[in-house]
Amino acid sequence: MECFSEPKWDHFKFYSFNISVEGTITVKKMFSIPIEICLDSQNLITEKESKDFAIIAQGQEIKVHKSILTHVSPVFARMLEEPKWKESMEGRIEIPLLPFKLLEIAIDAFYGEKYPKFLNPKEYIQIYQFADQYDITALKVIV
Repeated sequence: MECFSEPKWDHFKFYSFNISVEGTITVKKMFSIPIEICLDSQNLITEKESKDFAIIAQGQEIKVHKSILTHVSPVFARMLEEPKWKESMEGRIEIPLLPFKLLEIAIDAFYGEKYPKFLNPKEYIQIYQFADQYDITALKVIV
């Protein structure tokens, strides 16, 4: 607080005290930090490599490269490297609790695309839970 720079406040130098303020705070401008993962996805996939895995949320499907998933998530890596897993055999996984919009944001982030808008608090929690479930550290850090 600016008033602490005044000499008349010097006698409070060695004491601690709390100031309680009531009122309304108005935010006139807020800066967003985009959801983005800095991945060099070009080195992870070749031009000829097709998107070989599907992730489904809310009945909608997004195709992705397995190499991207295995790079960002040790859980996906174990799942896709083990041929006995249902997801590995079918080439797809359904994530029932994640809204499709958030899945798109996460997949775009894996490919280096930014999401510059704000999410609501519930959406941040949901995308964090997805990142935590699949141990996607880079996504957890930015969320």
